[in-house]
Amino acid sequence: MQVKQSNKANQNKLTTYVPPTLALGSKDKPTFDMYGFVQAAFDHFNRELYDNELPQCILTFQREKNIFGYFSEDRWEGKAGTRHEIALNPYFFVTHNPLELFQTLVHEMCHLWQHEYGKPSRRSYHNKEWADKMESMGLMPSHTGAPGGKRTGQKMADYPIDGGRFFHACVAFSKAGYALPYVDRIRAHSKPSEQIRVTFNLEDIGVSTSLDMNTDASDEEIKEAVNSLLKPLSEQFQLDEQVLAEQETVRVAKQKTTFQCPECGDKAWGKPSLNLVCGNCDVNFEVV
Repeated sequence: MQVKQSNKANQNKLTTYVPPTLALGSKDKPTFDMYGFVQAAFDHFNRELYDNELPQCILTFQREKNIFGYFSEDRWEGKAGTRHEIALNPYFFVTHNPLELFQTLVHEMCHLWQHEYGKPSRRSYHNKEWADKMESMGLMPSHTGAPGGKRTGQKMADYPIDGGRFFHACVAFSKAGYALPYVDRIRAHSKPSEQIRVTFNLEDIGVSTSLDMNTDASDEEIKEAVNSLLKPLSEQFQLDEQVLAEQETVRVAKQKTTFQCPECGDKAWGKPSLNLVCGNCDVNFEVV
């Protein structure tokens, strides 16, 4: 099956398109600001990377454990029928940069595309059709999140391709003045298993940040847009990483951990620091 390509004459140039928004810059309506930003990003990438083929879906923030985001088909029911859902996990915003946030969004939008126009594999598996579509948009699938990884598999991430449409679309969105209005101050304490986001220097993996363009933007404006994409959100919001880490340590210490006997399978719950022994099997419980 051939992956549909964009019909643009030059896919690698910045555009002057400014995506619509719901309520960015609204007065004291943070919900509108936050969801308006995500809706604007969805509309922008839908136009720039998917030729407006994707149906509108419900965009949410969900603190699911160990994943950056997910796509769920026909998740919502309404008078006009069902709607798909794309969720982003705010736990991981503070530990990453805006470019990685957009990677997650476009990654999930690709699952939406495949659900509508392709042939998805079993649940959560990323097949060749999905990988080809991702690559055509300028995101290289990789099970490690870095060059050299496998293009297909159960748990997949991705990284920007040099000169690819994705990176140019991100710069255009940033240059238009769009920025995440809020960030969750509670950061994730566990490593995501579904999508491994690797923070790297783009030039180290061969991605040039010097862009060809068909707008009247100055080199300085482009540079500022690129820098805003790569700067960690913790720095953009002037959050102290050490303070956040200490707060997270205290929060995790208060949570209950699941312990299980490796012999009989009995379970117990308590503080992470507990050293439990199974009275029936006389062996130490393991953290699960």
